[in-house]
Parts: sequence; structure tokens; C-alpha cells
Amino acid sequence: MPGIPLSDSDLGTLLDFLHQKIGSAGSGSESAGTHGDMTETDLGQQAFEAYCSVCHNLNAEQKIGPGLAGLFAKDVLPNGNPVTDENLKGWILSGGWAMPSIPVPGEELAALVVFLQEATQ
Repeated sequence: MPGIPLSDSDLGTLLDFLHQKIGSAGSGSESAGTHGDMTETDLGQQAFEAYCSVCHNLNAEQKIGPGLAGLFAKDVLPNGNPVTDENLKGWILSGGWAMPSIPVPGEELAALVVFLQEATQ
């Protein structure tokens, strides 16, 4: 992901927002790990909206971070690793460059990758 020039203050504000957003993502009436009648795609879309959409679009249009169109058509991620499900999960969890690490829980992370495969073609 390309580096986005942010001041320390702006980066701090963004990280505070993301932590607040992530902290409230699972605060619905369902218990942790339970997603009712949601399909994997629905869960992935919900995860994208909760964890990713503040910085990324599913199309090529840039927000704070790059648009994700064609993500799985690329050969490598910005860190040089091939674009695979596992490498993308690692990138999301550990971050890099201007992207912060995003602690997406396992079931949601798997569904997010499935959703991204479908939504960014």
C-alpha cells in the first residue's frame, strides 16, 4: 500500500478513530463468534465496513489508502509477498507502511478475504 503522508497528529487521530470503530464493531446484540443467519459474504462485507472502509474503497478510487480494485489480480502486496489469502490476512493483521495493524478476529478475517476476492474483481 502506498505511503500516505500524514502528520503525527493526523495519524494519531486516524488511529484513535480506527480503534474506536474496531471496538464498537462487535458491540451488537449477538454474542462474540455468533453471526446469526449471515452468509460468509455478508460477514465479510460487514467486516469491510467496520474495519476497512474508512480508508479504502472497493473500486480504484483512493481514500486515505488506495482503492482495492483488482487486488487479487496483482502479483505482490506492497511488502513484496505474493497476493494470497494468508499473506493478505498477515498484511491486515500486522499492517505496514501507512496502514496500521487491524486486529480483525479470525472468523471475520477469513470472511473479509472472501468478500474482497469477490468485491474487488
